[in-house]
Parts: sequence; structure tokens; C-alpha cells
Amino acid sequence: MIESTKNTTILLYLCIAMVLGFAMDAPARIKYNTLSHTNAGNNTIDLYDFTLSSPDETPAVCTDTYASTDIPVTIPSNSVATVFSDLVIPDSGIITDINITNLDISHTYINDIELSLISPSGTEILLIDAICGGQNNIIGGIDDEAAAAPNCPPISGVSFTPANALSGFDGQEMNGTWQLKLSDTFAQDGGTINSWSLEIEYNCTASTEICDDNIDNDGDGDVDCDDADCGIPSITSLSSADPTNCPTLNNATINIVASGSNLEYSIDSGNSFQSSSSFGSLVAGSYNVTVRNSVTECSVDYISNPIVITAPNCTEICDDNVDNDGDGDVDCDDNDCLSTFINPFTNLNNTGWTSEVNLSVCIGDDVSLGTQVGLENNITLTFPDGTVDNTADGNSYFDLGAIDNVNLGNYIITYTNSAGCSTTQIYNIALDSSCSTSPTCTDTYASTDIPVTIPSNSVTTVFSDLVIPDSGIITDINITNLDISHTYINDIELSLISPSGTEILLIDAICGGQNNIIGGIDDEAAAAPNCPPISGVSFTPANALSGFDGQEMNGTWQLKLSDTFAQDGGTINSWSLEIEYNCTASTEICDDNIDNDGDGDVDCDDADCGIPSITSISSADPTNCPTL
Repeated sequence: MIESTKNTTILLYLCIAMVLGFAMDAPARIKYNTLSHTNAGNNTIDLYDFTLSSPDETPAVCTDTYASTDIPVTIPSNSVATVFSDLVIPDSGIITDINITNLDISHTYINDIELSLISPSGTEILLIDAICGGQNNIIGGIDDEAAAAPNCPPISGVSFTPANALSGFDGQEMNGTWQLKLSDTFAQDGGTINSWSLEIEYNCTASTEICDDNIDNDGDGDVDCDDADCGIPSITSLSSADPTNCPTLNNATINIVASGSNLEYSIDSGNSFQSSSSFGSLVAGSYNVTVRNSVTECSVDYISNPIVITAPNCTEICDDNVDNDGDGDVDCDDNDCLSTFINPFTNLNNTGWTSEVNLSVCIGDDVSLGTQVGLENNITLTFPDGTVDNTADGNSYFDLGAIDNVNLGNYIITYTNSAGCSTTQIYNIALDSSCSTSPTCTDTYASTDIPVTIPSNSVTTVFSDLVIPDSGIITDINITNLDISHTYINDIELSLISPSGTEILLIDAICGGQNNIIGGIDDEAAAAPNCPPISGVSFTPANALSGFDGQEMNGTWQLKLSDTFAQDGGTINSWSLEIEYNCTASTEICDDNIDNDGDGDVDCDDADCGIPSITSISSADPTNCPTL
């Protein structure tokens, strides 16, 4: 107790409070009581009782949402009425902020509505007062801090400001029964209070730590996630596996073992979390592992971050029908499986090796076919008749010996490597017409086995026959008068089959979605087909027609058409064969050094050439001297 004049004493103690406040790094509190006292001199003076206290601990702030269960509440349409919906809050705390959420009222002509909120202590605050004219329904929330007053109609679900501020409830005890009061001021339109909730921020005393407010709520000296109450997890172990599924390489995994409650896991530095501790379908890269408690959001990072996933080098496996290295080629079509290709060599009559693969020979010529050195133990030769020679006799070539009409045609050398993958090289041996011992004829034969329908409802192969009654050894052959009606000719594979069974591919899926083929096919044509090939001009085949050279032309030829897609169809309208061949003339040609009529006599030795015969001769000496 200090006796003093009032003003001087109060000023003194304010100074003391300021000094102590600075010392405590917080505002000090001063409380005083005023007493009247009469001293010995019969003077009345004021006595002041001052108490200096330390600042209060900052209270914890909690936020909870409470939903009304007193719904739905019917709003009558036949009278002016006021209805109530109750909401009981069992918790205690002093309100610092209050909002209405999940407000859903069905009502036609909401201008009739006055809506207010009544606290347990009886304070009533008007929220909505006859808004939006004849519009219907209210869906949203009411918040002093909302951006604006309600839009009309207020059904967007967005919060809007109240008619009077909800802050009028701040400082009140929240415990007890709250009432939403709705007055319908016109006896015509009605509706329903469907739902409403109160979101309340209030001062609370925490028995355990609140983990995100930077306050030591439970007074144990640890704040937020440093407090054991917040359940920070512990990462026990971690395992990872690099991707193995070439070529996509997206099956890497990370598996996390952690202890704690309400765990969630992240591998992207906490940007996103999942409830499972296993992560799959991962690609190569760096991953930062985080584990958190989903309730308190307290987290821990893996001590060995980042986890590095490494992709292996993918190479093609040559027998699994999978594109293992992702280059678009599968198994033996991939260069990883077949890195060696055949370099062709040919030798005609021992004149030296060349890279020519199409040989024109005369009957009796000696021919050898070969490859580069080093392939001799892994090559085979297939003859025109299908016979296979599996040994090159330790050489990188095959000696065919003398050529005759029987062994003309296509020869195929096949190289097979240790992976079981093969590559081939075709060599064509045809008869050179310049060294023929027979005359050459050219005739054209038209197929009468037309038209032939190409169905459009299935993948199919059709044939058109052409019978050649004449005999002769082919020296050149062309297809003429080819006319095929077909939509989307990219579906077509066209080949020609000789009477001896040789099949040569002529057209192989050309010209995309264009239609029809009209023209001819000739090894000596100027170019491959234009698209669409309907100009009537001849074009080169996919594989050379010279593969028929040296064969007998007599018999049934077949035009084979395979339609590889069951949608478009058409018709083979016409086709012909123009064949140049060795023929036998009915009479001898007397100056071409050829036995044209096949009787064994050539040119003037043949009776057909009219060689004269000397029957007898007589002579007489001259008698007419002197000229004699």
C-alpha cells in the first residue's frame, strides 16, 4: 500500500510496468484498488493497492463445424409463419469468429423470407432480409468476410455477407442450443429448411498439442510437430527396384516401411500423398520420399533422399515377339538380331567376281554365286525348283556349273546367324536372247476367265486363269491390258503363277486409299506405278518378271489376287500375257546362222534356201583365131 497523490502515483506505477514489460518481452498487467484514508492530520487521502502480473499464455484457437440435425423443417405455404431449426453445440469456448455453412433452403419467391440466427444467450442477428424479389431457393454460406452480398438467386454455393454482422456473437459462449429462425411474411409460397451448419472459431484449452498453430498448447515445451502428441512418423526402411520392362521401362517400384498412425506417403517431395506405401509404374528419375500423419500433417523426409531409379540398356531379344528396345522392329527384323547382311557376288564363265545379281546367260555358261568371306559356315542355297544346298563346301560361294534350260530362274542364298535370324539375297539367272539358237516369237494371250469377283466382306484370295496352248521357252514376259476395279487398292497383293508353279509378286499394297488399277506390268517399264495406277501406262513389278525367263510357257497361268482387308472389294476385269519365246519356224531363214525349222540344216545348207544342183558339164576349146 502506497500513500501518494493519485496522478503522481499512477504515473510512477505505469513507468514501473513499462520497465518490467520490456524485461519480460511481453506487456505486464497492472491492477489497482482505490481506498479512502484519513490521516492523523485529519486529511483525507487516496490509497492505491497495485498488483503487477505477467502476461497470460496465448490461448489456443480451435475451429469446429457443427451440423443441425433438426432438419428438414417445413415452411407452410398457406399462412404467414415463423419456423425454427435447432442446433446443439456440446463443446464450450469463447467465440472469436462464426460463419454459417451448408445453408440449403428451398422456397419459391425468397423475397418473402427474413432469416436470423439466435445464440444460446438469446442474441438474435438478422442474416437475410427480403432479398432477390421473386427468385427461388438459397444455397451457400453466410460469412462476414465473404467477398460480396448475395447474388440473385443465391444458389451458387458461394458464401455471402449477412444483413447484420455475425461478429455480434464474438465473445459469447458457444455451448448450448442455437436456432435458425425463418419468418415467411406472405401466405402463399412455402418450402423447406434442408440443411445448415455453424463453423465456429473459439478459444480453447488443448489437452494435447495443436500441431499447426506455432503454440506450445499442452505446455510441455515442444511446439507443433516437435511435440510427441502430433504423431510425427518414423521411416523404418525403404526398398526400390529399377524398371525391367523394355522398351517402356515404366515398372520401377518404391516400397516404404514406416511407423506411426494415419500415415500417408509421397515420392514427390510432399506435393501429393497416397495411403499406400507402395509406388509402382515408375520411370527412371529421382524421387524424394516423405511420410506424414494425415491428421496432424506432421511429416518426415527420408534421410537418404533422393531415391534414384536407373533404366537399364534395352537390347532386342530375338525370339519373344516383343519390340524390346522400342525401335519399332521386332525379333529378327531388328538390326540388334541381324547385324550382318549379304553382299552378293557372281562369277560368269570364270571372268571374275561382280556384284551383279541379275545374270543373262547362254546355255552352257558356267555360273558361281557367292557372299562375302566369313559367312561360309552359315549359308544355304535354294534352287529355282526348291532344292536346298546346305553346304558351301567351306567356301563363301556355290558353283552351279553349266547352265541349261532346267536351272534358269531365281536362286536364293540364306544367311542364318547364331541368334537364329536369317537374311536372304536373290540372284536371277535368265536366258540371254542374243545367244539363243532358236528364232524368237512374240505373242499375246488374253485371259477368258474373267470377270472374277473380289468379295468385300472377307479377307480372301481369288484366281483368274489363262491357258497358253503354244510351246516355247520364255525370253521375256509382260502383263498387258490389266484392268482391276477395287476401292482402296492398298489392300491388294497381286502375283503371277506360271504353269511350273513359280510365283512372282507384282503389286504389294500400293497407293494407300486410292482406287483401281489400269495399265501393264513390264520389267523394262520406265518407273514404278503412279498413284492411282489408272493411266494405262506400264509400270515395273514388285519383283522382276524375268524370274520366268527360261521356263516353258505352255499350260495354265494364274493371276492371284489377295485382298488383305475385309471391307473393300471389286473385280478382275481383264488381263493378258505378252510373251517373247524361242519358237520353231516352218521354213528356214537363210542368213541368220540358226536352224529355224529344226531339220538340222542351217541357212544355205537347208533345202528350204533353194541351193542349186549341178547335173553335168561339157567344155570346148577356142577356135576363133586370132582373138581366141
